[in-house]
Amino acid sequence: MKNFLQINFDPTFIEETVFLLIRTKQGDNLYKNFFDEKDTIYQQDTSGDERDNAFKQFYKGYFFSLGLEDFFRNICQDFPHLYTPGIRVVVKRVWNRKQEEAELYVQPHQKTVYLGILAHRMMDLTFLESFLRHELMRISDMLGSDFQYSPHPVLGGKNEIENSLIRERFRLLWDFYIDARLRGKGFKTIRAYEEQKKEFERKFFFLAPLEREEILRKIQGRESLTQMDLLNWAGDFRSIKVLGEGGLRCPLCDFTSFNSIKRWGAETLPVVREIQKDYPHWEPSQGACPQCFDLYGLQIKAEV
Repeated sequence: MKNFLQINFDPTFIEETVFLLIRTKQGDNLYKNFFDEKDTIYQQDTSGDERDNAFKQFYKGYFFSLGLEDFFRNICQDFPHLYTPGIRVVVKRVWNRKQEEAELYVQPHQKTVYLGILAHRMMDLTFLESFLRHELMRISDMLGSDFQYSPHPVLGGKNEIENSLIRERFRLLWDFYIDARLRGKGFKTIRAYEEQKKEFERKFFFLAPLEREEILRKIQGRESLTQMDLLNWAGDFRSIKVLGEGGLRCPLCDFTSFNSIKRWGAETLPVVREIQKDYPHWEPSQGACPQCFDLYGLQIKAEV
């Protein structure tokens, strides 16, 4: 199976990582041999293209002899979906942490797993292994059938703000689910369980404690979950209920509101009557957002 893995390394990634690691071996014969061979290539009377190719082969040889290529292959072999015909892995150097990621690009006859990695990560292989396993588990979910991944799922929000919140919560759940499976196999994860749990409780505060516990139980139990399972949990049930029912939707304008008019005393009766001109079946118990309340208050003043 190992022979079928197509993995390509960006030449700049190879060169930078080899140079960083060689610098840590001062005093070793490897360090001396490296610079002796490098000087030999410089001294050769060759054209620019020939010299460039010679340097590429030079760095590629050290990349292999230092065990860096095997490091990647040994991790990839734990993800069988990467060995499917028509799939290749590309490792490229990136320049900042925000660019570090794994992406899946799908073409008619080729699927490319892109891994963007900072060169200095090769100085801490423990961290890099955890990062790669997390990202490759996500790619495996995309490639496999069990997770039922769709690149364009229906999120269910009524506007882009709601959809962004759903995406954020979904990403958290997916990360949690990935790390639960990695821990179950004995691998170290970048984020600790307690750290993830605190973020989960903070972002899912609107769920009852027992509901949160049930989600955590299923994730930590490594049940066979699908993308739609996680998306359903990521949705906020309050977004489909009106303010008076404990939801977030204003029954008048239908926009999301995290505040509502709490008191409907005698002084608000003129506003209530004004609202009921447009919404005869509306009652104060259904609630209203501050913006609608102010709007109808202004209408009363305009009519005087």
